[in-house]
Amino acid sequence: MKKYVSMMIYVLMLFGLHVVPVQAAEPAPGVQTAAEYQTYLNAHYGTITTNLVPVDVTSYIKVIENQDQFKTYDLAVVIDYDVIAKSISVGDILGSTAYTEEQKTVFKDSFKSYQKQISDLTVATFPDKKVRGGFVSSFYQYPNLKRGYHESAWYGWKNYDYTQSMLNWYDDTILGVLHWYEFGNVVGAPLDNL
Repeated sequence: MKKYVSMMIYVLMLFGLHVVPVQAAEPAPGVQTAAEYQTYLNAHYGTITTNLVPVDVTSYIKVIENQDQFKTYDLAVVIDYDVIAKSISVGDILGSTAYTEEQKTVFKDSFKSYQKQISDLTVATFPDKKVRGGFVSSFYQYPNLKRGYHESAWYGWKNYDYTQSMLNWYDDTILGVLHWYEFGNVVGAPLDNL
């Protein structure tokens, strides 16, 4: 089994996916449902502490429970990236000459560290669920028809793998190792259409 897991990690890294070891986090106390988890996260993880400015994400953390066979996950823990970008002008900070490159790196790492905490907590709280998350910006090109879905993820993660390469639906995924995506513009995968 160890040899298989090592081979799988090597193959994933070969194709540019980052595999992150899951830390043994304690599950969120008293949480059984997606709604309870959303309340818990907003109460306990509502602020992202950075070296430059605190970022309030209270009420922007959403835990979506999937009941659609055409989506690949059980739970999605997402924070609307557009809200963050508007509230603190992430692009302005990263493009500013007022901050050193080191300050900008520490600033970005704060968001990554925050998502790492959320991913570890989510996996510990829902160990038998296929979960995904990250800072997400999404829209439909044709919203009235719900067609042309586009999604961008910043520090996205998921704990499941695909059993086939095309047209992955719920039954085509299995629990696996935690995958990490620094940034990605996707249509559907890797964060699989909310």
